Amino acid sequence: MKRAICLYPGKKMISYPGLYRTGALSLLAACLATAQAIPEDARARRTLNDLAAGRFEQVTAALDANGKSQLPPERLKALWSQAQGQFGPFKSFGETRMADTPAGRALVTPCHFERGELIMVMRFNPAGEISTFRMMPKPQQAAAAEKPRGILEREVTFGAPEWLLPGTLTLPPGAGPFPAAVLIHGSGP
Repeated sequence: MKRAICLYPGKKMISYPGLYRTGALSLLAACLATAQAIPEDARARRTLNDLAAGRFEQVTAALDANGKSQLPPERLKALWSQAQGQFGPFKSFGETRMADTPAGRALVTPCHFERGELIMVMRFNPAGEISTFRMMPKPQQAAAAEKPRGILEREVTFGAPEWLLPGTLTLPPGAGPFPAAVLIHGSGP
């Protein structure tokens, strides 16, 4: 019979033999999941380090058959040179993270250059080869639109009392008459 140690003095502990097996299996599953995630991250980092160091043959060797045919070392070197020509000399890699993409989970790593940032996206196949290897510009955040000076906005309602339609009347500065546009959200064809 297995003995259980109670971490709370004065409390009675009930032992379930099956619970030990379930707990051990859960712990084993968590360890295996972690072990599978670490190699991909390490392989991604090694591939990125090879890219930054100009070891394009090693990068191409890490790709799957399709990637090897599309990104031979010479083409990869040209693309990396083009990126540095546009964004300046390479400075560092950011932290690699997992992300959900339309094609599935991928490793995403920011690449910092002197004049900008590229995002590297890598996906691995079951054999451990890189099946997706893309560089793309970091998405720009949209600037908040400012209302031009002198614009007057007023909340209004239209229609019969039981069918009032709320809206916003926007008028330019100055004396009218002005052209008009009516926008009705969600009306559809």
